Amino acid sequence: MERSAESARRVVAALDRRALTERREIDRRLAADVLATWPGRPEGGMGSKMRKLVLVALLGALAATASAQSPSVMGTWLTASGLAQVRLGPCPDPANGPICGLVVA
Repeated sequence: MERSAESARRVVAALDRRALTERREIDRRLAADVLATWPGRPEGGMGSKMRKLVLVALLGALAATASAQSPSVMGTWLTASGLAQVRLGPCPDPANGPICGLVVA
């Protein structure tokens, strides 16, 4: 049973790292899109001071929302293949470990 719990912890940790990496990439692309489409840019370019100011403000706002999110892995996750969903939650029987998974779709 201990191997199963350790295996589940590894899967959850991998899912957590992947979700964080994907969130950071989305934030980076969003910041780049905002800067690229900023209205009123003279001749396609924003002044470097203004660009830095906007970037710092945007990244600060994104960091604040990211830190406010719960670091919990509980919830419904999509598998890497995209064919199934797994719901992670607390185990009803503590002998099985702290986290249990259930294939829901």
